[in-house]
Amino acid sequence: MVARVCAFLLLADASLALRRNSKKAAWPWSNKGEKVACPVMAALVNEGVLTLDSKGRATQEDTLRSLMWMGNTPVMSGFQAKGIAAFKDNDTHQAYRERAPDYKGTLYLNYNTWNPYSECVGGMGNTRDGMACNLNIGFQQHGYSTTIRDPTDGSSAKTRWAQWMNLPGVLTNIAGVREKVMTIEGLGALLKAARLNGDKNGEFALTARNTFAGSQLAFYHPTAKTPQQYKPCSQWQAIGAWGAFWAVFERRSSNGVWYMPESDLRRFFFDGKFPKDYSPKPWGFKETMKAVRKLKGTGAGEEWCAAISGVIAQVGEEAPDEHFAGGLLGLLSKFGARADDTFRTAPRR
Repeated sequence: MVARVCAFLLLADASLALRRNSKKAAWPWSNKGEKVACPVMAALVNEGVLTLDSKGRATQEDTLRSLMWMGNTPVMSGFQAKGIAAFKDNDTHQAYRERAPDYKGTLYLNYNTWNPYSECVGGMGNTRDGMACNLNIGFQQHGYSTTIRDPTDGSSAKTRWAQWMNLPGVLTNIAGVREKVMTIEGLGALLKAARLNGDKNGEFALTARNTFAGSQLAFYHPTAKTPQQYKPCSQWQAIGAWGAFWAVFERRSSNGVWYMPESDLRRFFFDGKFPKDYSPKPWGFKETMKAVRKLKGTGAGEEWCAAISGVIAQVGEEAPDEHFAGGLLGLLSKFGARADDTFRTAPRR
């Protein structure tokens, strides 16, 4: 068994090396958000709201402003921007995440090196897209992810879309809408599938078998070692990100059902573009957490959904966003997500 695993890993490393060395068109591409794993950030890039530099990076301040352009509250925008765009100008391989509150310099994030094929493996060269490889892709990956915008395995976007969106219950038909849609139950079905069988390269990811030992979570946050900690800790990013996606882009049918049409989803995931009729609206932690609460019972991540439901009950349905943020930070501390400051400074072998 060990020999088989080792052989598989060697083949995987060789495959990654071949893909990284293959020739691709130079940056910038005509679709400037093509390689951005997050469909919403890709849409901001393609919309021209967020501009990437010649290295594929945006600053922390520009990241914050782009999120606020969408109507996101300053407190939630700041939480996201400071959490992901936190690398110094000379840290092109994104080894050390700068968290000092009194840091005065400009901090960056490379938006084109979030997927597994961009990880520094066996060396510190460039990716197949001409970007500096990423030492810590876990910092940009969720605890579990679909692979719809992740071309690491070499399959087509259409193949990956079908793999995930054609799962039972993800896309359905509802009265009053001519095309297939994703309801909140459909989102729960998608997240459940990702939790059980999705990509597990994130900072808060468990192993493929959903165990703590040997996981990315164990490497980055060894403090979160009990089931009461690592289960919700592994769930918070994926559910929070998709909860925000739902809160911002949900629509209401004539029958009062909230949904996202397949055409909107395709536009995001294939083209990295906002819906044609999109206009920014106010949203923040409150709307995001209420979407997460709706996912209870779907299997998306029951421990985190229950914890967030508790925060809403504690702070109240219409509390200021700062109160929701405080509740979130309290949960992250409780579950060990804010403990430990571990990062890779050398490529994985």
